[in-house]
Amino acid sequence: MIRYRHEVQLLNPTKRKWSLFKSIDRKIVNLVKKHGITTIKTFYKDDLFIKIVIFDDINDGKNLDVILFKVGNLLGKHNIELNIINMLEVFTTINKVKYIIGIVNPTTKNWNLFKSMELHIRKHAKKENVIRDDVKYNDKNRTLSLVASYPNELARSNLENIITLCYKGVGLERKIIEAIKFKDYSEDIIDLPLYNANKLIDEAEHSLEKLSNM
Repeated sequence: MIRYRHEVQLLNPTKRKWSLFKSIDRKIVNLVKKHGITTIKTFYKDDLFIKIVIFDDINDGKNLDVILFKVGNLLGKHNIELNIINMLEVFTTINKVKYIIGIVNPTTKNWNLFKSMELHIRKHAKKENVIRDDVKYNDKNRTLSLVASYPNELARSNLENIITLCYKGVGLERKIIEAIKFKDYSEDIIDLPLYNANKLIDEAEHSLEKLSNM
């Protein structure tokens, strides 16, 4: 599976045509989904009539001709023409771990002390360039769940040692119930090789040209 950032601009734009284009977004999402495309995010630059889509392609571009033809056909029915600005590949460069953490001897006193350490732990995480997201303390189960993003394994190891010492210093011992490693997509984007990018644009223009002659 490959993730892409696709940017298009409305040709001969008017506010009415732009609104129409945005109104058929759901149809486009459902259409491409049938061919292995999952839309992740959609952004609009209304002043420039530009649409940016982040999507995953499980077929790595193998169904591109079919997808471009069908989307072009749908747009053609509404007299909408687009200029493809670029097609960029987004790489998985962020290491993450999803944690579920408990404590040994989870008395009410120990649990409250454990929760009170969050700000202290965050400060240490910041020093190691580690980001802690979706931090949730479950009072019922007395567990902590979070997703941590690490720049590298050294930072992760350093922070784990620091956290262990911090809890130990106040008489607490944590236990890792679950730790699932995975990779996520960075906000950085890298151009596809020029040949591939031009090929994609040529195919898109060719598909739209065929539609205009039908």
